Amino acid sequence: MIPRFGILLLFLLCLSVPASGVNIYQLPDDALAAAAAKINKKEYKGAIEDAMKAPPGGMRDFLLGMAMVRTEEMEAAAEYLGKA
Repeated sequence: MIPRFGILLLFLLCLSVPASGVNIYQLPDDALAAAAAKINKKEYKGAIEDAMKAPPGGMRDFLLGMAMVRTEEMEAAAEYLGKA
């Protein structure tokens, strides 16, 4: 029984290893990645500039909305977050 359990455990461990090193969600554009990095650094004006360079889409609108909330541009933030 122990050898079967060991083989099963080894098999399950091998299945989980590749998924642990993979980034699940890749940002679709370099401008969005730069905007997200600037939001993490609390550089909200730069994040807005970078996100504006990205192609239109839900992630762009979300990043713009969150950066605009932090810069207290509430009307524009509501518009972008509504689109996202």
